[in-house]
Amino acid sequence: MLMKKFSLISVLVLSFISPLWAQYEEKDYQLHPIIGAWFGVIAPFPGTELAPILNTALGGGAFFRLNVPSDSFLVETGASYYNLQSNFTGQLTMVPGYVALVYKLPVDFALSFYFKGGAGSGYFANKPEGNGGFLPVFYGGFETAFPAGKVVNIGARFDYYMIYETWMKPQAGYKMINGHFFNIAIMVNFNTNP
Repeated sequence: MLMKKFSLISVLVLSFISPLWAQYEEKDYQLHPIIGAWFGVIAPFPGTELAPILNTALGGGAFFRLNVPSDSFLVETGASYYNLQSNFTGQLTMVPGYVALVYKLPVDFALSFYFKGGAGSGYFANKPEGNGGFLPVFYGGFETAFPAGKVVNIGARFDYYMIYETWMKPQAGYKMINGHFFNIAIMVNFNTNP
Protein backbone atom coordinates (compact mmCIF):
# COMPACT_ATOMS: atom_id res chain seq x y z
CA MET A 1 0.00 0.00 0.00
CA LEU A 2 2.81 2.39 0.94
CA MET A 3 4.65 1.56 -2.29
CA LYS A 4 1.56 2.36 -4.37
CA LYS A 5 1.19 5.75 -2.68
CA PHE A 6 4.89 6.51 -3.21
CA SER A 7 4.64 5.52 -6.88
CA LEU A 8 1.56 7.70 -7.41
CA ILE A 9 3.23 10.70 -5.77
CA SER A 10 6.40 10.15 -7.84
CA VAL A 11 4.42 10.06 -11.08
CA LEU A 12 2.55 13.25 -10.17
CA VAL A 13 5.75 15.10 -9.24
CA LEU A 14 7.53 13.98 -12.42
CA SER A 15 4.57 14.94 -14.61
CA PHE A 16 4.59 18.42 -13.08
CA ILE A 17 8.38 18.92 -13.28
CA SER A 18 8.86 17.50 -16.80
CA PRO A 19 7.40 20.50 -18.68
CA LEU A 20 9.40 22.88 -16.49
CA TRP A 21 12.61 20.94 -17.16
CA ALA A 22 11.83 20.79 -20.90
CA GLN A 23 11.50 24.57 -21.05
CA TYR A 24 14.76 24.87 -19.15
CA GLU A 25 16.53 22.56 -21.63
CA GLU A 26 15.04 24.15 -24.76
CA LYS A 27 16.46 27.62 -24.23
CA ASP A 28 19.08 29.42 -22.23
CA TYR A 29 17.33 30.12 -18.97
CA GLN A 30 17.63 33.69 -17.67
CA LEU A 31 16.42 35.26 -14.47
CA HIS A 32 14.02 38.16 -14.94
CA PRO A 33 13.69 39.90 -11.57
CA ILE A 34 10.85 42.39 -11.21
CA ILE A 35 10.64 45.07 -8.52
CA GLY A 36 7.36 46.87 -7.93
CA ALA A 37 5.30 49.04 -5.63
CA TRP A 38 1.60 49.76 -5.15
CA PHE A 39 -0.61 52.35 -3.51
CA GLY A 40 -4.29 51.89 -2.79
CA VAL A 41 -7.12 51.30 -0.34
CA ILE A 42 -7.66 48.49 2.12
CA ALA A 43 -10.86 47.60 3.97
CA PRO A 44 -12.30 44.76 6.02
CA PHE A 45 -14.25 42.29 3.91
CA PRO A 46 -17.99 43.16 3.95
CA GLY A 47 -20.01 40.92 6.24
CA THR A 48 -17.08 40.02 8.52
CA GLU A 49 -16.86 40.92 12.22
CA LEU A 50 -14.38 43.76 11.61
CA ALA A 51 -16.41 45.42 8.81
CA PRO A 52 -18.60 47.56 11.12
CA ILE A 53 -15.61 48.40 13.35
CA LEU A 54 -12.80 49.52 11.00
CA ASN A 55 -12.86 52.14 8.26
CA THR A 56 -11.27 52.02 4.83
CA ALA A 57 -7.68 53.30 4.76
CA LEU A 58 -4.94 54.20 2.30
CA GLY A 59 -1.70 52.27 2.27
CA GLY A 60 0.96 50.84 0.07
CA GLY A 61 3.60 48.24 -0.33
CA ALA A 62 6.40 46.80 -2.41
CA PHE A 63 7.18 43.42 -3.94
CA PHE A 64 9.95 41.45 -5.58
CA ARG A 65 9.11 38.82 -8.20
CA LEU A 66 11.38 36.21 -9.77
CA ASN A 67 10.67 33.73 -12.53
CA VAL A 68 11.37 30.01 -12.16
CA PRO A 69 12.33 27.79 -15.14
CA SER A 70 8.87 28.27 -16.62
CA ASP A 71 7.06 30.89 -18.63
CA SER A 72 3.95 30.59 -16.47
CA PHE A 73 5.12 30.39 -12.85
CA LEU A 74 6.91 32.98 -10.73
CA VAL A 75 7.70 33.46 -7.04
CA GLU A 76 6.83 36.74 -5.32
CA THR A 77 7.53 38.21 -1.92
CA GLY A 78 6.00 41.44 -0.68
CA ALA A 79 5.17 43.60 2.30
CA SER A 80 2.79 46.49 2.92
CA TYR A 81 1.76 49.04 5.54
CA TYR A 82 -1.77 50.14 6.53
CA ASN A 83 -3.24 52.12 9.42
CA LEU A 84 -7.00 51.59 9.72
CA GLN A 85 -8.98 53.94 11.97
CA SER A 86 -11.83 52.57 14.03
CA ASN A 87 -15.40 53.87 14.11
CA PHE A 88 -14.81 54.17 17.85
CA THR A 89 -11.55 55.30 19.48
CA GLY A 90 -9.04 52.68 18.36
CA GLN A 91 -6.96 51.96 15.31
CA LEU A 92 -5.27 48.95 13.75
CA THR A 93 -1.77 49.09 12.30
CA MET A 94 -1.01 46.30 9.83
CA VAL A 95 2.35 45.36 8.32
CA PRO A 96 1.70 42.04 6.51
CA GLY A 97 4.36 40.21 4.53
CA TYR A 98 3.97 37.17 2.28
CA VAL A 99 5.62 34.75 -0.12
CA ALA A 100 3.41 33.61 -3.00
CA LEU A 101 3.46 31.36 -6.04
CA VAL A 102 2.32 33.39 -9.06
CA TYR A 103 0.68 31.94 -12.17
CA LYS A 104 0.86 34.10 -15.29
CA LEU A 105 -2.00 33.37 -17.65
CA PRO A 106 -0.38 32.26 -20.94
CA VAL A 107 -2.28 34.55 -23.33
CA ASP A 108 -0.79 36.52 -26.20
CA PHE A 109 -2.32 39.86 -25.35
CA ALA A 110 -1.12 43.37 -24.40
CA LEU A 111 -2.39 42.86 -20.85
CA SER A 112 -0.77 40.31 -18.54
CA PHE A 113 -2.91 38.50 -15.96
CA TYR A 114 -1.49 37.01 -12.74
CA PHE A 115 -3.11 34.80 -10.08
CA LYS A 116 -1.32 34.56 -6.74
CA GLY A 117 -1.55 32.49 -3.58
CA GLY A 118 0.70 32.18 -0.56
CA ALA A 119 1.25 32.79 3.13
CA GLY A 120 3.45 34.73 5.48
CA SER A 121 3.42 36.69 8.68
CA GLY A 122 2.77 40.23 9.75
CA TYR A 123 2.92 42.67 12.61
CA PHE A 124 -0.45 43.88 13.90
CA ALA A 125 -1.09 46.38 16.68
CA ASN A 126 -4.38 47.54 18.23
CA LYS A 127 -4.32 50.99 19.79
CA PRO A 128 -5.10 52.21 22.42
CA GLU A 129 -5.54 48.66 23.80
CA GLY A 130 -1.84 48.01 23.29
CA ASN A 131 -2.26 44.48 21.88
CA GLY A 132 0.39 43.85 19.28
CA GLY A 133 2.51 41.10 17.83
CA PHE A 134 3.12 38.84 14.88
CA LEU A 135 0.36 36.68 13.38
CA PRO A 136 0.17 34.24 10.44
CA VAL A 137 -1.17 35.66 7.18
CA PHE A 138 -2.79 33.82 4.26
CA TYR A 139 -2.66 35.69 0.98
CA GLY A 140 -4.42 35.54 -2.39
CA GLY A 141 -4.40 37.99 -5.24
CA PHE A 142 -5.07 38.93 -8.83
CA GLU A 143 -3.11 41.39 -10.89
CA THR A 144 -3.30 42.80 -14.38
CA ALA A 145 -0.64 44.96 -16.02
CA PHE A 146 0.37 46.35 -19.39
CA PRO A 147 3.81 47.45 -20.61
CA ALA A 148 4.57 51.17 -20.66
CA GLY A 149 7.91 50.63 -22.38
CA LYS A 150 10.59 47.96 -22.15
CA VAL A 151 11.27 48.40 -18.45
CA VAL A 152 8.06 49.74 -16.84
CA ASN A 153 4.68 48.02 -16.41
CA ILE A 154 1.58 49.73 -15.02
CA GLY A 155 -1.45 47.94 -13.68
CA ALA A 156 -3.89 47.19 -10.91
CA ARG A 157 -3.83 44.59 -8.17
CA PHE A 158 -6.51 43.06 -5.98
CA ASP A 159 -5.26 41.40 -2.79
CA TYR A 160 -6.92 39.39 -0.05
CA TYR A 161 -5.36 38.95 3.40
CA MET A 162 -6.64 36.55 6.04
CA ILE A 163 -5.10 37.34 9.42
CA TYR A 164 -5.16 34.10 11.43
CA GLU A 165 -5.63 35.06 15.09
CA THR A 166 -7.88 32.30 16.44
CA TRP A 167 -5.02 29.78 16.72
CA MET A 168 -3.77 31.68 19.80
CA LYS A 169 -5.02 31.20 23.33
CA PRO A 170 -7.48 34.05 24.09
CA GLN A 171 -6.32 36.78 26.46
CA ALA A 172 -8.54 37.83 29.34
CA GLY A 173 -11.27 40.16 28.12
CA TYR A 174 -10.17 39.92 24.47
CA LYS A 175 -12.02 38.01 21.75
CA MET A 176 -9.88 36.40 19.06
CA ILE A 177 -11.10 37.26 15.56
CA ASN A 178 -9.67 36.23 12.20
CA GLY A 179 -9.34 39.35 10.07
CA HIS A 180 -10.38 39.32 6.40
CA PHE A 181 -9.18 42.31 4.35
CA PHE A 182 -9.14 43.25 0.68
CA ASN A 183 -6.83 45.71 -1.02
CA ILE A 184 -7.36 47.45 -4.38
CA ALA A 185 -4.32 49.32 -5.65
CA ILE A 186 -2.57 50.96 -8.57
CA MET A 187 0.74 49.29 -9.26
CA VAL A 188 3.97 49.99 -11.13
CA ASN A 189 6.80 47.52 -11.61
CA PHE A 190 10.21 47.54 -13.23
CA ASN A 191 11.80 44.75 -15.25
CA THR A 192 15.42 44.75 -14.06
CA ASN A 193 16.57 42.49 -16.93
CA PRO A 194 14.48 43.56 -19.98
